[in-house]
Amino acid sequence: MIKAFIDDRRIRAGAALVAALIAALIIAFASLKPPSGAAGVPHLDKLQHLLAYGVLSALTALSLPRVPAGPVLALILYGAFLEALQGMMPLGREASFADALANTVGVLAGTGLVLGVRRLRVTRPP
Repeated sequence: MIKAFIDDRRIRAGAALVAALIAALIIAFASLKPPSGAAGVPHLDKLQHLLAYGVLSALTALSLPRVPAGPVLALILYGAFLEALQGMMPLGREASFADALANTVGVLAGTGLVLGVRRLRVTRPP
């Protein structure tokens, strides 16, 4: 019974890690492709940044038994790196501090959500 639980936990963690890597690739592709040119709701892109990095960080946190600061910092730096690349590459895009801030808030929110749910599960009476 305990062995099955450990194996299931490893499988779930592995699946979350694979999903996080796929999410990171999708984010990189979306960040480094030329803009679509479609003007929409003002500042909607900030919400998209927050949600994308929130999902990425939540998946990363789910793949780890506990969440040290290193992966959180790595995801924040990943978002800043992609923003900097947008400003350096001739993509018709520009680097944006506001986007990098939305990325950071998303990382912190996604990680915080997973940690909060884990804490509730541990402290909840049986």
